[in-house]
Amino acid sequence: LNSAKTYNIDHEILDQQNILSKFPSFNSDEKTIGVYEHRAGILFPEKCVETALTMSRQNGVKLNFNETVTSINKSPNLVEIKTDKGLYTAQKCIIAAGPWMNKLIPELNLPLQTTRQVLFWYDIDETIKKQAGPEKLPIFIWNTESGRHFYGFPDIGNGFKIAFHDKGEICDPDNVNRIVSTEEIEEMNHIIHSYFKFKVTFKEAVTCIYTNTPDDHFIIDRHPHCDNIIIASPCSGHGFKFSSVIGKILADKALDNYIEFDLSPFELKRCLN
Repeated sequence: LNSAKTYNIDHEILDQQNILSKFPSFNSDEKTIGVYEHRAGILFPEKCVETALTMSRQNGVKLNFNETVTSINKSPNLVEIKTDKGLYTAQKCIIAAGPWMNKLIPELNLPLQTTRQVLFWYDIDETIKKQAGPEKLPIFIWNTESGRHFYGFPDIGNGFKIAFHDKGEICDPDNVNRIVSTEEIEEMNHIIHSYFKFKVTFKEAVTCIYTNTPDDHFIIDRHPHCDNIIIASPCSGHGFKFSSVIGKILADKALDNYIEFDLSPFELKRCLN
């Protein structure tokens, strides 16, 4: 709500009656307040990534896949990047390694916490499918009284998607438990039963990783000891939607171009002891 007001985003405040009138699939009580953003939408990650890679190739970028970076050797004039397939040198380097950030720059001991997150998909009965489709159900983030936060998307062809936004169990990115337990499924079943009026059938669940900063804000800054290395951790579970603008910012930093944004909220110093 603060963001909507600060940046003049088109929105309206909904009480329980308004919520149930607009979105009858929600099971909201009289204490629930909705902030409805009229122009909110969905990004399809696979298509976004494919488009970005295609445009990169068209502009002369060489892309290497399935190659593990084992170390980054830093000096004021040159950066050496060792992988399991070879050695690369560059005048400048952008490190955007997500949950592997601390493994590549251990000297900074960044307070990044990697957590295991579970995403769930459910099938909707054909007779009530419209109730969980985009005509009747918006994209949502629900902050509950109990402190649990969950989000989800209407059924746009592959089922109703829902997940907790709370930080999950701490994990090592190289050894994540990819098995979703019966207890985890039952917990989400209970959430759906409590907060939605339609019935669902569990379809599948997969795991991903959050890379969390202490304040949940991004890190976009230069390495404090090597000015030719740029560190980017636009994560904490809400970074993907910003990937285009962050890519532009990182490119401008690498080229020493003027940056029109105030990046002070994302400086490293707030995270360093």
